[in-house]
Amino acid sequence: MRESIEKFRRHRVRESLLYELQVSDAVYNDIKDKLQTIKQRWREMKYAFLGLFLRFFGLPFHWKRHYFCSEFVSELLAKSQAIALEKRAAAYLPEQLRQELRYRPGVSCLVNVV
Repeated sequence: MRESIEKFRRHRVRESLLYELQVSDAVYNDIKDKLQTIKQRWREMKYAFLGLFLRFFGLPFHWKRHYFCSEFVSELLAKSQAIALEKRAAAYLPEQLRQELRYRPGVSCLVNVV
C-alpha cells in the first residue's frame, strides 16, 4: 500500500502534520537504509487491520511485516534510535504518537496543506 497526495485528496484530507527532527548522520543513514529495504520488499508488507482493530481495544499486537501507519513510524523511530518512545510501536495510534512527539526537544511540527 502506498501513500500519495492524490489518495489524501480523494479522502478529502485537507491538512496534515509534517514532523521534522534533528538526528545524527548515523541515525539518518540507518532510517534511510531501513526505508530502502522496505521499499524493495514492499510486496511482503501488509496493512495491519487486525493490529489496528485490537489497538482500539487497548491491546497492542504486532504481526510480522504487518503495520498500521503510526505503528510503522513509531517502529522506525525507535529501532533507528532517533527517539526513545515510552511504549512499544504497536501501542501508538496516530493521535497518541502526535501527543508523544509534541513536546520532544528537537522535534518540530509543521502544518502541511494537502
